Amino acid sequence: YLSKICKLRHLRLYIAQSPVLAYAVNADGIHLPEYQIARIPMIRSRYPALDISTACHSERALHKAAALGADRAFLSPVFPTKSHPGKAGTGLMTAALAIRRLPLPVYALGGLQNHHLRQLGGLGFSGFGAISYFEDRIADKST
Repeated sequence: YLSKICKLRHLRLYIAQSPVLAYAVNADGIHLPEYQIARIPMIRSRYPALDISTACHSERALHKAAALGADRAFLSPVFPTKSHPGKAGTGLMTAALAIRRLPLPVYALGGLQNHHLRQLGGLGFSGFGAISYFEDRIADKST
């Protein structure tokens, strides 16, 4: 049911970690945590139509995801986040250096603010992912 709503609204549906579930609900793709990057070839062989995205927390992980056939990656955290207190972000310039010459689209994730978003395209990112960014805007509108 959810996949039908997404398709009607031209939204892409990704299921976390379970290619079996993603296939069963006719999702567009699957999202893997970094520690599951090694599963990409197996998932690709069994479910060739699924788009595979993965979380990456280092340049090394980005290169591994690309080499194993990921379709896209989320590099995080670019900046410190509420969800991971005490963990430093890479910063935009370090993140931009990590994604150069990669053969897959990379999305920035983690601690992004409005003034960062305008810089992403110029640094080679394909876009961004966010949680707190949107939660904060929803909270601002409800007060």
